[in-house]
Amino acid sequence: MSFTTIVNIIGWALALFAVSMSAPAIVGLAYGEGNLAAIYAMFALITLFAGGALILATRDQDRKLGRREGILLAAAGWAALPAFGALPLLYGGAVQSFTDAYFEALSGLTTSGATVLHNLSNTAYTHLFWRAEMQWLGGLATIMLAMTLFSHSTVQGSSLYRSALPRGDNQSIGLQLAYSVKSVWWIYAFMTAACAVCLWLAGMTGFDAVAHAFSTMSSGGFSTRTESITSFNNPWIEIVLIVFMIAAAVNFTLHWALFQGRPREYLDDPEVRYLLGITVLGTALLAIILIGTAGAGTLTPLRQAAFNVTSMITTTGYFSADPTLPLPLIMIFLLLVFQVIGGSTTSTAGGIKLMRLSLMFKQSARELARLAHPHGVVRLHYGRQRVSESAMRGVWSFFVTFFAAMALITVVLGVLGLDFRTAITASIAVMTNTGAPFPVFSGLSDGFSGMQDGIKWVLSAGMLLGRLELLALLAIVNPLFWRN
Repeated sequence: MSFTTIVNIIGWALALFAVSMSAPAIVGLAYGEGNLAAIYAMFALITLFAGGALILATRDQDRKLGRREGILLAAAGWAALPAFGALPLLYGGAVQSFTDAYFEALSGLTTSGATVLHNLSNTAYTHLFWRAEMQWLGGLATIMLAMTLFSHSTVQGSSLYRSALPRGDNQSIGLQLAYSVKSVWWIYAFMTAACAVCLWLAGMTGFDAVAHAFSTMSSGGFSTRTESITSFNNPWIEIVLIVFMIAAAVNFTLHWALFQGRPREYLDDPEVRYLLGITVLGTALLAIILIGTAGAGTLTPLRQAAFNVTSMITTTGYFSADPTLPLPLIMIFLLLVFQVIGGSTTSTAGGIKLMRLSLMFKQSARELARLAHPHGVVRLHYGRQRVSESAMRGVWSFFVTFFAAMALITVVLGVLGLDFRTAITASIAVMTNTGAPFPVFSGLSDGFSGMQDGIKWVLSAGMLLGRLELLALLAIVNPLFWRN
């Protein structure tokens, strides 16, 4: 195990993170928040100093980045960076405690969207921009992690995922990471810019457009408004967000293929078909429920159903509905199910992912076939690939661990004082990284802000596990994984 490599890369990550803090400082100056601009500039220097110290301390050491180092790096990096991202939120007055600041920063970097800020209308532009930027950075890191570590992890069954990029199986993790960053980051940035321009043309202010573009392409869900997208009451804005939320939940290597002149890759990917199919069916089902509840015409319920289903299955977490109407329990249940399903592999979306869900259904169908033909040979295929027994065991292990972790978090939250509905919705919100709509589903108007510190730390652990897709936990408990 090369701990030197882990420390060195975290040092470089902190240095880049420090550079990113200059953006909210500039926003602060532009909006007359000079005191906050100074605070962000100061903590940018502190973060840069910390990163530089780690780089210098390991500059002459031998470095090797393998799978084991990569897994620990992902876990350590996602746990360490929020501590630095939290400092300007704390000392800038956005929150009153380090627990709240760390929770907010971790929620941003894991693209969960869970927030302890109760009234965003009174929150400074500088803080709002930093929250959105952290989500954008977390979304890019998620894609890079999926393209390097997750795609080669037989523990999760993710080795079956389709990549339009050359896999580079014989290359080191470090070379794969460098190639992935070079190939995809500009597509991620271009799509974010396109989203911002479209939102601005649809009626958002420039600031709102950029902040929501950051949150949309990262599948994060942080908004600049307390009522989220409902406050805009603009169908054109919702249409733009639907398009880009779906784009963010699609395998990003397929977008790369599009820019290489290979649009057919979308048609050949099973997850794209599953994502669009579930979205259309879910929209139709929720529209019927809303029409029956509101007794209105079809256009508004259809619009709300399409937006909310897309937001939940992409785990973005935006929410748009008539605040005067109570949500039917069946609608809440279905939206929670969509959160658990999630988007495609190698996307910014959370959840269990469509590939794993489809494999579970295929496995169920095979077991039913075996009941009729006990000695028959029924092979599983995903797309054009044959599914091995080891890959299927990986999918099973992920499912069991995912729902066991969710159940454990629910029990712990119950012990800490939450009722069952609040505990289960909070657990789903953090494990699927879809935290933003939690107040709507739980019935708590103050959301996460009124919870005790112990609960927030448990939920923070859930966000980290959900973003890492339990990879670190599964690897640590698997002795075979650590053998040379």
